Amino acid sequence: MAKDLAVEARYLAALALLDDAARRAEGLAELRDCAARGFGPAAYHLAWLTLNDDTDHEPALGWLNAAIAAGYPHALYAAGLLWAKLNDTERCLYALSRAALAGDTLAFYPLGRRLAEGVSVSAGAFWLGLAVREQYYAAIEYLAARPGLLKSADPCTAETFTRQLAAPATDLSLPNWPATAAADPVTHCAEPKVVTIDDFMDTDECAHLMHLAEPLLQRSRVGDPDSGGPRVLEVRTSDDAVISAERRDLHFLLLERRLAEAAGRPLANAEPFTVIRYPPGGEYRPHHDFFSFGSGDEAAQRQRGGQRMWTAFVYLCDVAGGGETHFPELNIMITPRRGRLLMFSNTDAAGRPAPSTLHASLPVRHGEKWIATKWFRQHRLTASNPSRRDN
Repeated sequence: MAKDLAVEARYLAALALLDDAARRAEGLAELRDCAARGFGPAAYHLAWLTLNDDTDHEPALGWLNAAIAAGYPHALYAAGLLWAKLNDTERCLYALSRAALAGDTLAFYPLGRRLAEGVSVSAGAFWLGLAVREQYYAAIEYLAARPGLLKSADPCTAETFTRQLAAPATDLSLPNWPATAAADPVTHCAEPKVVTIDDFMDTDECAHLMHLAEPLLQRSRVGDPDSGGPRVLEVRTSDDAVISAERRDLHFLLLERRLAEAAGRPLANAEPFTVIRYPPGGEYRPHHDFFSFGSGDEAAQRQRGGQRMWTAFVYLCDVAGGGETHFPELNIMITPRRGRLLMFSNTDAAGRPAPSTLHASLPVRHGEKWIATKWFRQHRLTASNPSRRDN
């Protein structure tokens, strides 16, 4: 125990060094030594840092596998979702069961959903109930659609069954990063380009993003046409959250990279992910995502990375009614569907704002609409507070 506490103290000291440019190399060396001693959080943090800083994913996979081997709960959760993408249900359930039993609350929903739809309804209902207690939105949505399911929850059965799933000594080392099994792109307009890709994100990834964002949501704002400053106006009735650095976990980084690859734009040119929730009745009336020439905001944003060239967002849930994305000048209507990616250019071939990209989020008639949005700039984004002018 004393040895573990000593390694943990070194790990925490190493994290502090990472913020000091002059001592960052020293902090990384300390992290590597802690990971070599089998300290899972250090190995997971190295996987995150490598994935965040480098273009080569393979070293990050090695560190993640080290964290999994050490039994770090959040690494086990990551392994569960990644093995699901590799279509290995046995390893997926094994990893999620171990993560949930170790107290990783993020594992409650994906484990509960899989058990409820497959091998044990009572165990699945139990874990889904725990996810609801953690305010996990996808679990709340799931149980609301199945009003009698929670009554079948049995804590004793759930614990016994889950421990059985977690009992075999199964190797969880990932052979590679899973490829995205998305559908072929559908082009709705060639110029300006409007494209959708179905199944770009799976159910687990959508749920994960919503859970990361939900505590951070605040009323959306739009830019004042004169000052460029953000204001709350009735043209836009939604809540949004810019995902802060401390909440950008490994899954988040993988999603960012995939989105940049799909858009064909450098990730360094991208604004931070913004998750937007439209409640019943919520809408965003016709607007453009580009910065208008001559506005106060446009002048400031030129210094930050230039024009918004591309918009890319993923629908995180199905919508019971309404919530379509409408391009009135292009006569295009995109229906929200969980996991569907919508991308469109905001400029013409010469880089000038394209007025025909006028678009609106139509009012949500039933349920809620959630999207995760990224805007790609003309140049590399400079360090500054993210713009919330026109999300």
